[in-house]
Amino acid sequence: MVGDVSGKGLRAAMLVALVIGVLRETKERSPAGILRALNHALLPNAGNGFVTCCCVRFLDNGSVLAANAGNPQPYCDGVEVELESGLPLGITADAEYVESTVLGESLTFVSDGVLEAQNSKGELFGFERTGASAEVRQRRSPMPPWHGDRMMTLPW
Repeated sequence: MVGDVSGKGLRAAMLVALVIGVLRETKERSPAGILRALNHALLPNAGNGFVTCCCVRFLDNGSVLAANAGNPQPYCDGVEVELESGLPLGITADAEYVESTVLGESLTFVSDGVLEAQNSKGELFGFERTGASAEVRQRRSPMPPWHGDRMMTLPW
């Protein structure tokens, strides 16, 4: 799972703490189920905040199940994956999260912080550079094998 919380400081830290608590306690194993559990927990507690994230599960057959809650799309083998993007977490109880199967050798996850990073000239890193970086990364380092009920959690 990779994601981003809205805001800064203590308020954002409290959202992260809530997300971590839900992830530790949930019995859900599907990416869409995990996003629903997080959304349910955040609704009464997020205030005006929200969380965006992409959640994946690596399967024994080498495929990946993925569901997205408003996060920038991941890249598979250097190409942006077309996942149906549900609403960010904590916005509405009616949000739906759809799982998609992804096949490939390498996955790259980003948050909006990567896309919005600026150089000394004020130029955004943007989607094009992010895609090019994902493609270069894929050629250098293929994804390691994952097993069964493991989920990859990237610290952010």
